[in-house]
Amino acid sequence: GLASWLTSAENPLVTRVLINSLWQRTFGHGLVRTPEDFGLQGDQPTHPELLDWLAVDLRESGWDMKRMLRQMVTSRVFKQESRRREELDDPENRLYARGPRYRMDAEMLRDIGLWAGDLLDPHMGGEGVKPYQPDGMWIALAHPASNTKRYERDHGSLLYRRSLYVYWKRTSPHPMMTIFDAPDRESSCVRRTRTNTALQSLALFNETQRVEIARAVAQKLLLESDDDHERLDRLYQSLACRLPTDRERGICLQLLTQMRERYEQAPGDAEALVSAGDAPRAESLPVQELAAWTQLATVVLASDVGLMVY
Repeated sequence: GLASWLTSAENPLVTRVLINSLWQRTFGHGLVRTPEDFGLQGDQPTHPELLDWLAVDLRESGWDMKRMLRQMVTSRVFKQESRRREELDDPENRLYARGPRYRMDAEMLRDIGLWAGDLLDPHMGGEGVKPYQPDGMWIALAHPASNTKRYERDHGSLLYRRSLYVYWKRTSPHPMMTIFDAPDRESSCVRRTRTNTALQSLALFNETQRVEIARAVAQKLLLESDDDHERLDRLYQSLACRLPTDRERGICLQLLTQMRERYEQAPGDAEALVSAGDAPRAESLPVQELAAWTQLATVVLASDVGLMVY
């Protein structure tokens, strides 16, 4: 039947397309740069021998996807430094002389933020969930006879489910998803665009869940340590698996000092900031200190440290 044909050793296409998709998710682009077209009008693979070898290896391993993904992320290619090398005339990194560097997809950004703040609910399955979004969006875009005119957001742990389970209304998708280039699901999308807009920056600093995530991260750091340097180390290690550079450390500590001074003078602003979202707050923590660290966490989460795969 169809399944036997798809997985047959005589089929030259399916395993290659699957490997190219995995490679694209891992490295930011595929060995074939046109995943939507493996035909004569598409790009030729940059490394055809590697594509063939990985395709055969996947089939002979019994289609073990986890094994293949582990093989990619533990390879020397993936573990290379991602900094661009000026001496190489390869801006698109087709030769893979450096590691991957690209902005995470919308779902990844949200899930990693929730994980960093110990908010993520890993429960699997169930109905779609409705996290925070601006009021009135569904009403403005709904058909008069629609049964989804009103958006009633969820509460409790449902707010922190993985983005895979976010309710998707095709005529009005979740705004944080569309801002970060999630496809509208009106048609198949095998390769997402990655834009860089001012609206994304505004959303990262002001959207309710992003502020709540920053507050949860800040609260976690304050409860784990009393030393600013150690807290900063923990923040960078959780997001980037490394310590901050001297320059990053200096900038962060300077910002922290400024925010402490600002919120000492404006305790009402501090209270408003740390009240964002439904996640419980540790009442033992000083509001001004929590607000200052929330602002610092917001900045780090909105920087390359919190946005990029590199």
